[in-house]
Amino acid sequence: MGQKTELTIADQRLLETVWDAIAEGKSVIGAVRVYRGLSPVELERTAGLGTEVIEALEAGIRPPSHDLLSAIASVLQVPSALLAE
Repeated sequence: MGQKTELTIADQRLLETVWDAIAEGKSVIGAVRVYRGLSPVELERTAGLGTEVIEALEAGIRPPSHDLLSAIASVLQVPSALLAE
């Protein structure tokens, strides 16, 4: 039998935030970033990224690479698969 995994209230809130962002056509990265209380600049600085990278990703101007998603996911403390839109 499969192992049952229970979500914490924080996990549930995060998933609701992500689903709401998807339903509204918004960026998942942006939704999780805001949920974590970070500005684009703070996320870039913490993830070691160049300027305006996050804004370009959130606007859909720049496609994310695997390494980029991994760096962002690490800072946001989520699996990188959650951020892959």
